[in-house]
Amino acid sequence: MKNTLLVLNVDPGHRSHGLGSAILRYVQPNFARVLESAVPFFERNGYASVGSLKRGNSLNTQVMIKSSLRSLAGRISMIYKSEVESA
Repeated sequence: MKNTLLVLNVDPGHRSHGLGSAILRYVQPNFARVLESAVPFFERNGYASVGSLKRGNSLNTQVMIKSSLRSLAGRISMIYKSEVESA
């Protein structure tokens, strides 16, 4: 999927300095699949959850979408659900 962020990790020694937020502003992904613990960070940076948490190999993940695209979230959620069910 184009324009989707799959990995963003800031070294713990550099967290809370705005680096992660700056990266998001620069990259401007429309979608992100994030760890459950990172959901609040993405919400603070203008993203909203789509659907429910998904169980990964060892951690829960959440699909997030830019809030400005929220009007599409229902349709995207339905498409994502049908793709997961068919996999």
